[in-house]
Amino acid sequence: MPLNNISLPTPNVASKSRTGTRHPSNDDSCNFFEVSRGDASGAVYVAVVADGVTGTVGGAQASRIAVETVKATLQDAPSTLGRK
Repeated sequence: MPLNNISLPTPNVASKSRTGTRHPSNDDSCNFFEVSRGDASGAVYVAVVADGVTGTVGGAQASRIAVETVKATLQDAPSTLGRK
């Protein structure tokens, strides 16, 4: 059943991350965002989580870039969302 013209509430989202036992920092990254669908039938809510490799050079940057890339890719190409 299509959801055309039905207004859905924005989900409540929370995140929690913790440091491991070997390192005092945490290199994980996450984001939650809305992407408009190209067929004008509303929006898709997306949650992205990237597990950073703590203790390696660039672990935090790699997880941040992964999340940003997924977000940018989906927001730049909304017409492909929802296609079968």
